[in-house]
Amino acid sequence: MATSKRLAKFAVGLLALALWALPAWAHEEAVAAGHGAEAGEAHEEEHGVAETIFHHVANNSVYELDVPPPFYTGHNLKLDLGKTFGFLRFETKPGACPADVHELGTFDHLFAGCVDLRPTKHLFMLWLASAILLLSVLGGSHRDKSKLVPHGTAANLFELLVLFVRDEIAIKNIGREEGPRYTSFLLSAFFFILFANLLGLFPFMSTATSN
Repeated sequence: MATSKRLAKFAVGLLALALWALPAWAHEEAVAAGHGAEAGEAHEEEHGVAETIFHHVANNSVYELDVPPPFYTGHNLKLDLGKTFGFLRFETKPGACPADVHELGTFDHLFAGCVDLRPTKHLFMLWLASAILLLSVLGGSHRDKSKLVPHGTAANLFELLVLFVRDEIAIKNIGREEGPRYTSFLLSAFFFILFANLLGLFPFMSTATSN
């Protein structure tokens, strides 16, 4: 009899403990579900942001310029490079080129008889970097031969970079005798890569050197 009473008390105690813990467990489950939903939303938002970023920086045949919200009318400005430079794609064999004009040409297409010389977004960025580099050098370099010391912020900045390439790259790696001979080539490569990388830091642009 005493044993039965003890078992009954033990069962009642377990039931009371379960009833007491049930609301707390339900609350934890609800909180966990809420955190899971928030994490899912954050993941979807992060995925959406990543998709948007890669859509603009990836190489393709369309250059898209996002219009800011105050001026957005439902459509962004687009430059269809595939259609604009469509005359640079021709076939040596009928039907060798893809039917989709936005599909980029590959070596497989070339060997099949499709010669695609149309520029892509990254090549367009290289053209733009080259144009900005030429304008910067022509407008900011020291061109007054009567004065040995350059004057102006741009001229001094270019002189600093030129001396860096000559002394720290050419001479230190090639040697004092042969280094100056290659300085012009190294300067061309250095400034071209520098401007292409800097161009990718601006909004709506793309880093061509990442391809």
